[in-house]
Amino acid sequence: MFSNSYTILLTACINPNDMSYTVLQNAKEREEQYINAINFYLTYTKYKIVFCNNSGEDISHHFLSNKNRVEFLSFYGNDYDRKLGKGYGEFLILKYAFEHSKFIKTTDYIIKITGRLIVNNMSKILKLNGIILAYSANNLIKLYYEDKLADSRCFVATKKFYEIFLTAENSINDTQGYYFEHLLYDTVKGHRKDFIFSDFCLPLAFCGISGSTGQSYNSEKKSLLQNLTDMRNFCERTKPQYKHDKSRYCWISIVSFIIRLQKLVLIRL
Repeated sequence: MFSNSYTILLTACINPNDMSYTVLQNAKEREEQYINAINFYLTYTKYKIVFCNNSGEDISHHFLSNKNRVEFLSFYGNDYDRKLGKGYGEFLILKYAFEHSKFIKTTDYIIKITGRLIVNNMSKILKLNGIILAYSANNLIKLYYEDKLADSRCFVATKKFYEIFLTAENSINDTQGYYFEHLLYDTVKGHRKDFIFSDFCLPLAFCGISGSTGQSYNSEKKSLLQNLTDMRNFCERTKPQYKHDKSRYCWISIVSFIIRLQKLVLIRL
C-alpha cells in the first residue's frame, strides 16, 4: 500500500538554458540526476511522487511501470526574464503542480524537494517527527528557517500552507537579492498563529549537487548516540512552543526523558 498522507513533489528544470545563478547547466547531466532521485524515492519510500519540470522535456518513458506512483508534469515555464533567477521559476513550478496534479489533490502533506537531491533519511524523520510531536494532519509545517531565510531544498507542509504561499505576491528577484527562501520565510513569519511550525528532529541527510553553486552534498552517517542527542535537543527546543498545550507538552517531555535514558544506557555499555 502506498501512503496517501504524504506526496513528494520534485521540482525540476532539466534545461536551465543559461539561467542566472545556476552553475550546473548541462541538461543531460541534470536529467540523469533527476532520474536517479526518482528511482531512489520509488525504492526507499512508500509515497507517491509528482515530478514537475518547467523546461518542457518528458522523461516519463523511463518509468512506464510506475504510473501508479509517479505523476509527470511538464510545461514551458522557463521563458521569463533571466534576471529574476531560478527561485522565480521554482515558484512557478509549485503553482503549476498545484493547478494540475491529481496526486496533490488527494494528499494531506506535500514534501517539496529540489528534484535532483536525495534526502536519505526522509521517511525515518517523518515517522519520528510524528511520534515526538503527536500531531494531526492539518496544521504542521516542517522546515529550517533562520536569518530571514527558509531552507527550501526540502520542506513539508499541508496543502493549506502551500495555497497561502502560492497566493503571496511573487516578488522573487535573485538579482535584487530577494530569493525564494525569503518569500518562504516571510510567509512563515506572517502566519505563525495559523500553523504549528517545527524543524526536523534529525538533520536532513542530503545527497547530490547544488545547481546554484555546484556544491556536493555528502551527509555523514551518524551513530545511534548522535541521533539520540539530536532528537533530545529537538524535544527540548520544541517544548516551549507547546506550553499552552499541556497534553502535548507532557508527551514531548516524556519522549525527551525516554531518549535521555536510552543515551545513558548506551554511554554505560
